[in-house]
Amino acid sequence: MSASSETRKTQVHFVSGRPGPARGAALSSLVRGLPGQAAVVLVLEGAPTDGSAESDLLLGLPVHRLAPGCPCCIGNLTLRVTLARILRAAAPDHMVIALIEPEHVPNLCRLLSAAPWDVRLQCPDCR
Repeated sequence: MSASSETRKTQVHFVSGRPGPARGAALSSLVRGLPGQAAVVLVLEGAPTDGSAESDLLLGLPVHRLAPGCPCCIGNLTLRVTLARILRAAAPDHMVIALIEPEHVPNLCRLLSAAPWDVRLQCPDCR
């Protein structure tokens, strides 16, 4: 592994809102604003209950689903396992985490900015 690949961190971005067309539009806008050749992974809390896909964006991108619930406490183990699997498998350039409740974003920023995640992840939305 080269020195540059060892220091490259996956950029983590957050979107919040209930699964459905509005959150899908926010996801689509964010991903379309990323560099064209960037490897992107989506981590989505919950699934649409109306039978619709959140967006055409989901087609062709790796999607990891989290069950609805607080990813800071009750869903913390599931979140950590999902993140570890993603980083072990691919180390994408960008990871977009879509949460149902925006109140969880500050807690996740703190979690992902601390060891062991701080070595592999960078959260520009948390500044």
